Amino acid sequence: MIYVAFLVFLGIVAALSATFFPAISLSAVEAPAAAAGSSSVAGTAGHLTAGDVAAYQSLFFHAAVVQAVCSGLVAGKLADGTLRGGVKHVAALLSLAHLGFWLI
Repeated sequence: MIYVAFLVFLGIVAALSATFFPAISLSAVEAPAAAAGSSSVAGTAGHLTAGDVAAYQSLFFHAAVVQAVCSGLVAGKLADGTLRGGVKHVAALLSLAHLGFWLI
């Protein structure tokens, strides 16, 4: 169950990185050009630059690392009864996180 929850988290991050952030950064560029002078909601929807997208991806990567460590320790406690048993789960989840962000 812990691995499935972690993969769901990586899937949501991948979906945000692949579709949502590029669309928001593109709309932030196109909206002022399309509605110059008008006070529409589209012009204030977002000012997301490429640097902001990189910052969000870095934030998500660090969140995935923290979740991998904590979830791995919990999986070890549930499976083996000790936190020391969670080290193998931490390694597996960290590997999944690195692979997932390498593919994104």
